[in-house]
Amino acid sequence: LAEFTTWVREELDVGEQFERFPLLTQSLRDTLGLGRFLWQQIDAIRATNYAGPTLLFTGVLEELVRQSIYEHCPPLTDSAGRGLPKTLGTVGHPRNRAVLIGAMEAGQHWEPILGATIQLSFDAWAELTWRISRIRNQAAHEAHVSPGEFRNLQQLYFGSKRTGFGALNGLLLAWRAPGLG
Repeated sequence: LAEFTTWVREELDVGEQFERFPLLTQSLRDTLGLGRFLWQQIDAIRATNYAGPTLLFTGVLEELVRQSIYEHCPPLTDSAGRGLPKTLGTVGHPRNRAVLIGAMEAGQHWEPILGATIQLSFDAWAELTWRISRIRNQAAHEAHVSPGEFRNLQQLYFGSKRTGFGALNGLLLAWRAPGLG
């Protein structure tokens, strides 16, 4: 498992933040390693359904979002005033962004990060989670994610030197809260 977790750490390119970020527990790091292991096994047997690693990776992101963003924002509701679930889709949905951006700015919880060519604002990060939530929902409800959709998830989740930060490394680097450094 350590080999796969190390791969994830290197792919995220967040340095010591991978171990130091208090919300990213050993159990969650192990889950990321399991996601990479399953991904590698699917590739090795030339299977075409990546729902398993999709759910493992997005489950980690969703748990971190619950412990960070949702702990520091007002309850989100639909147009009828009903509470919304604390999911990636809710945090990424365009109708919720103004409330979330206001909460992040008021609490100084999000520090936009600058890459070589790309800045990751909270709004841009929320857009990544919105797009990831569509793939995650397909994995959960249809039990299938195609190779192409999984490549898209990889880009959105891990980012790259070409596209900039992904949702997970963006959260690990930009999140600021008392006690999290």
